[in-house]
Parts: sequence; C-alpha cells; structure tokens
Amino acid sequence: MQAVIRELQDTLTVMVEIERRQSSTLPEHRERIKAIEQETAEHYLRSAKYQERTDQNLAEITDKLNGLIGYVATGSSRPSSHPEITMRATLPWPASSPPAPDRPIP
Repeated sequence: MQAVIRELQDTLTVMVEIERRQSSTLPEHRERIKAIEQETAEHYLRSAKYQERTDQNLAEITDKLNGLIGYVATGSSRPSSHPEITMRATLPWPASSPPAPDRPIP
C-alpha cells in the first residue's frame, strides 16, 4: 500500500511540475503572438503601399502606351527626335519595301 501511495505522490509531483512549466510558457507565447500579429499588420500596411504605387505606375504606363498607340495609329507626321524613327527617312529603299533577306543591307 505504501508503494502505491509513493507512486501516486511521484506521479502527482511530475504532473505539478509539468503544469508549472506549461503555465510559465503561456505569457511567452502570448507575447510572441502579439509580436507576430504586429509584424503581420505592418507587413500588410507596407504591401498596401507598394500595391498602390504599383497600380499608379501601371496606370501611367498604360496611359503612355495608349497615347503612343494612338499616335502611331493616326500616322502623325510630326517630326520625332527619336533616332530609330528619324532613321527611316534615310534608308536607301522605300519604307514600304525593305530589301530582300538575301540582299545585304548597305
């Protein structure tokens, strides 16, 4: 009978120690959870700012591209300072008929 009582006491002592350790980690876990939640909120805020800036840049690029498409589609004859566009006027062949692939470009 004494052996059973002693075994129960040992088991109870172990259980109390486990409970104590578990209880001591709860505040640490709560602090970690708060820190993670704060970091997550900051991350979402930064992501929203970057997304807003990306959307604005995309809208500007789209507007510029649409303007360029409109400019090219209307065949505007306004002179350009862009070298590739002004270079077309100096080609030794008409722009509508480039040289054949087997003919070397002078």
